[in-house]
Amino acid sequence: MNKAIIDTSVLLMPPGRLAAAIADFDEIAISVATVGEVEHGLLSAGVDWESRFRRDLAYRRLLGLFDVLPFDGAAAREYAKLCFLVRQAGRSHRRRAVDLMIAATASAHGVSLVTANADDLRGAEALVKVVSVAQPEFEARRGWGGAQQQ
Repeated sequence: MNKAIIDTSVLLMPPGRLAAAIADFDEIAISVATVGEVEHGLLSAGVDWESRFRRDLAYRRLLGLFDVLPFDGAAAREYAKLCFLVRQAGRSHRRRAVDLMIAATASAHGVSLVTANADDLRGAEALVKVVSVAQPEFEARRGWGGAQQQ
């Protein structure tokens, strides 16, 4: 069975792009770190109450489609190794902490990581299989619930 974790950059893609990004996998999950990242984004969004409600509802529906994997002791050990590898590659691990936690979750579960931000994980490839997908252009994208993002 071909399994993967998708990171936040992939989870938040428009539905057609998301479907294309995960088409080669039989089973998809997300890390609890992705949940935290998205929840923070929802709380921080400077939108009116109605838009926030629509986005939250759409997010809850989306969240229900995937297993949420924990950041546990095994993932913490993988995180330490990934931080070391990224630093060895001349990159800051601090600026990529959440991305590395997501990658560590994938590594701890022995699955691939699908991301649109593969460059942020340079050096981590020795520990986790990173599958890079194209980041959508930053044209006016539709947010959750159909609201246009500014």
